Amino acid sequence: MGHPRHALRGAEVPVPSARRTFVRVLPSCAVLVFGAPIAALALPSDAAQDDRTPWALLVYLCVIVLTVIVHYLTRAPRPRQDPEVDTAQRRRALVAAAETGAVPTDPAVRRTTGVFACERIEIFAVMVSAVVGVLAGSLARPELDWWFIWGPVLVGALASGFRLRSGLSYLRALHPAKGVKRIHRSEAPNR
Repeated sequence: MGHPRHALRGAEVPVPSARRTFVRVLPSCAVLVFGAPIAALALPSDAAQDDRTPWALLVYLCVIVLTVIVHYLTRAPRPRQDPEVDTAQRRRALVAAAETGAVPTDPAVRRTTGVFACERIEIFAVMVSAVVGVLAGSLARPELDWWFIWGPVLVGALASGFRLRSGLSYLRALHPAKGVKRIHRSEAPNR
């Protein structure tokens, strides 16, 4: 979908690089890193004793909503995904970029896979920030129940970490560094 100011440009917007994607997701990450401990400190002191009080859930939902809003406003502009490009095509493009450094010749597949790779980087950055934020929050208010947050956050961070490499490989292949020759593994000297 993207930011409204970019909606009219569609395919004209280039796929951002991995660096630009990461830099533009940092404000969302900051909201999570600082929002969770601030939210924990803002909770009433009786929130830890009364299980019927929905304060903790409401306060953390506010942090998540604020993170989504900040992400929507600050993320790197990107083209729209082509609905005709299916998951198998994206997966093949990601694998090819990781193994050979080649990107698809079809512009729709190249563009859609690029957007998908950007999303992988953003998800990883946000999930790691959530882990740091929950850790900071649990240190700020250890008496609160943090177990219901730790599980999903850690699983999400680990799962997105496994998918990060393919997104980075694809965006590096799509935006090769100037003056740097990419060497395939088969061309590298044996060590």
